[in-house]
Amino acid sequence: MGLLILVVFTAVMAGLYCWIEGWDFGTSLYFQYITYLTIGFGDVVPEKEHVSFASFFLLSPLKP
Repeated sequence: MGLLILVVFTAVMAGLYCWIEGWDFGTSLYFQYITYLTIGFGDVVPEKEHVSFASFFLLSPLKP
């Protein structure tokens, strides 16, 4: 059940990044995956300041 919730949350967040940032779904999914794993290569970053601020609060509970 937890894995299903994580997959759905990742897909929804990637869809939001597609809509807000204008990225394709693959780029958005890649950004979510790299951010969740706290790797943060920095090759894909949100350009809009309010989106990066919202990302901090949405992703903070997932990090231990």
